Parts: sequence; C-alpha cells; structure tokens
Amino acid sequence: MRHSTDKRWIDVIRYQDDGSSIMRRKEDQIATEEPLEIRVQIREDEAQSVGTLMRTPGNDFELAIGFLVSEGIIEFSESNLVRTIRYCGIDGTAEQDYNIVTVRLNDEVPLPRSRETLISSSCGICGTETIDQLMQGVEKLQVGKTFEVRAIAESLTAVRRRQKIFEVTGGVHAFAICDRDGRPIEVREDVGRHNAFDKVVGSRYLSGEFDSSEIFGVVSGRIAFELVQKSIRCGLGLLVGVGAPTNLAVQLANDAGITLLGFAGGNGMNVYSHKERIEIRS
Repeated sequence: MRHSTDKRWIDVIRYQDDGSSIMRRKEDQIATEEPLEIRVQIREDEAQSVGTLMRTPGNDFELAIGFLVSEGIIEFSESNLVRTIRYCGIDGTAEQDYNIVTVRLNDEVPLPRSRETLISSSCGICGTETIDQLMQGVEKLQVGKTFEVRAIAESLTAVRRRQKIFEVTGGVHAFAICDRDGRPIEVREDVGRHNAFDKVVGSRYLSGEFDSSEIFGVVSGRIAFELVQKSIRCGLGLLVGVGAPTNLAVQLANDAGITLLGFAGGNGMNVYSHKERIEIRS
C-alpha cells in the first residue's frame, strides 16, 4: 500500500536576531502526490479509463466512487450501481498495483466518456467544454434545515484537529462533513481540495448515507466552482470555506440554492448566497 507522506532529509534556513542566518539538516515529512487511474468496467467489456488523478494515496476506493459521482457517471442516491471495486495493476509491481482502481458497474449504466488529459491536484473541471454545459440540469435545492452560526464556527476548530496529514506536512487540503452541532462526521485529506471532497462523497455513497439535509461541508481553502458543483451532485446545501469563493462559485451557489460561506474563522464569516439557511442567536 502506498503512503500518504514521504520522509526526506532537507536543509532548513533560520534567520537570527542579529541579521545572520544558519542552516541545519533535518528529516521532514512531505505530502505524497501520485497518479491514480480510474477505470470503469460495464458488463464483460474491457475496463475503460475515465480519468487519471494526481492525489494523495489513501481512501482510493472512496475517491474513485466520488469522482464517478462528481462526473455524473453514477448518481449519488442510487446505491445499486456499483458491483465491485478493486486495485488493478498492469505490470505486477507493488507501486503500480495501487495506482489503478477498477470500478465494476451494473450493466444498465451508460458507457462513460473518458477524459483525455491528466487531472492535476488543483484541477476540478478540466476537460469540460464550457461552463454553460456544467450549469445545465441544475435543480435548485430547497432551504429545509437551518444551521446555527456558532455550530459552524466550532466545526472549523474540530475539523482542524483531525487534519493529521496536514499537521505533519503542511501540504494538504481537507474536506469534512459536519452534523448540525458542528461535530465532524468524516474528514478526508488530499493534495487536491476536490479529491478530498470526492473521498467524502465516495465514503457516504459506499456506506449508504445519502441524506444530506442534516449536514454541511467544510473545506480548508478557497471555494471554486467545481466544489459547488460537487455539492449539487450530493444535495449538500451549505458549504463553508476558510478562504474566499470565486465569482463563478457564488453565481452557481445562488442559482442552485446553496448557502456559501467564505473567510470563516475566529472573527466571523462572510455569507455570499442564501443567508436564509443560517440561524443567528443573540
């Protein structure tokens, strides 16, 4: 099995009060970034590659399923579409074996379209022809449950405590889903925010937990368009980021009925869309 961190010897420079500098050698832990090819097999046909992600190893089966949900290949709420998931190396070496995942789908699932490019750890919607295509078929979410602002604030500290890979490397993002009291239900880390999101979505799918009305999402950085798109796919009505959203993320959140919070931290947070989902107590 591949590891999420890699130990390396590095040279560290430290500035001194007198203006001089010193250099010393130390062992450091660096976040791992490796490719994961996701293949889909339908019926007895040969498995087809649908994308190659740059990811942090760990929870690879969840990532594969979350990716298929995010790409619209399978629906989040349809639990009977996946038959098996397995690693599938092609050359028999341990390193390669854990960098290919094959998902066997039910026979009625349409054959997916393959992405022709490598999907980097910072990429979410590469290979999609136009933004307009992504906006098609978006159904506006109803407000339903409200979430108390203090619980949202407390979730940020709770999620940060569970970012174990970040704690030792400082080089990964996290995505978490939290309950209405702000307690993290699941936290996943990865070099890519969208990968961390997909790992959580995949975990929910595989566990059969499809109800998103009682939870909200927390992302450890900026909120880009593709994270809002993923929220739509799994019915997540509240998305919180410690960084800023992009203009397209705000536009899509407004159109889709999603509450978007940015710059969430110790001093407060900004509400960019659908404030009616937020409950403030005096």
